[in-house]
Amino acid sequence: MDRQADRGRKTRHRDRFPWAVAAAYLLVLLILALGILPLFVSGRQPSGTGPETPPAAGENGGGGADTTATTATTPAPGPPLHFVSSAPAAGSTLTSRPADVSITFDAELAASVSIAISSGGKDYGSGDTTVDENGMTLRRLLDPVAPGGPYTVSYHACWTDGNCGDGSFQFILNQSG
Repeated sequence: MDRQADRGRKTRHRDRFPWAVAAAYLLVLLILALGILPLFVSGRQPSGTGPETPPAAGENGGGGADTTATTATTPAPGPPLHFVSSAPAAGSTLTSRPADVSITFDAELAASVSIAISSGGKDYGSGDTTVDENGMTLRRLLDPVAPGGPYTVSYHACWTDGNCGDGSFQFILNQSG
């Protein structure tokens, strides 16, 4: 009878062991997930894997009319995934009205894209947002009667890799007449 009692204790001990290992394993996974989770929640890439700040004033992503920067203002917080450049550049002050606004990314764009070019609560974008032949540049015309002043460019882009991102930047149109 003592042997049977010993077997009962050993069986119960073995039954508890897998649960303890599983609980420890889940605890380790939870700790790892909490360390990585803020990267996914913020929508930002880990440091060193992509652009962290918008381009400096005066950098031009190409396209549009003459967008010579004369003064720079503080740019908005960093851009989303895949952002490369914009024209006009983030934070620039322009002396002439650009024909359009373009935003270039480092990955091929999917169908769901948009650009809003607003000042004083009104959208001065003209026509639809288009994707250039290279498949990586969004473009929208600026209304030719758009007045001088500060503008906010807000955009939504999705890429063929399945990522989507929203971003915005500002520029100032400082023209006489």
